[in-house]
Amino acid sequence: MNDNLTNINAAAYEDIKSYIISRWLTIELLDNNDVSIIKLTTDDNRVNWVQESNSNTVSLEIVLTGSDSEIVSSLPITISKSRVLKVNAIMDEKLLPYNNFVLPLSTSQVTISHQIELPYIPVPDTEEIA
Repeated sequence: MNDNLTNINAAAYEDIKSYIISRWLTIELLDNNDVSIIKLTTDDNRVNWVQESNSNTVSLEIVLTGSDSEIVSSLPITISKSRVLKVNAIMDEKLLPYNNFVLPLSTSQVTISHQIELPYIPVPDTEEIA
């Protein structure tokens, strides 16, 4: 590791998380053929950002019930992937086969959490910038 680099501070991570939360506004769930099942924005009451303090992770959670109008006629459905979007796809999270979520009935419910982990970000020491 370069001795002239340091980690960004906690306030900077909070700023980055705030940027993500205020701009990455859509989550899409796909089946195992990459076909869209449902796409919802963070304005929907089934979608919620979750943050842990002192963590470099934020999660976008979506709660679906088989009776939701967008999916009830397609049951059973298998959710294999989630995608967080801004304008174009920002990131995919491939859910492993044993983590596929199946909604077989209109009374079924599933909560899916799309976790976004911010990487370690080294920045130059202030002496190096000057």
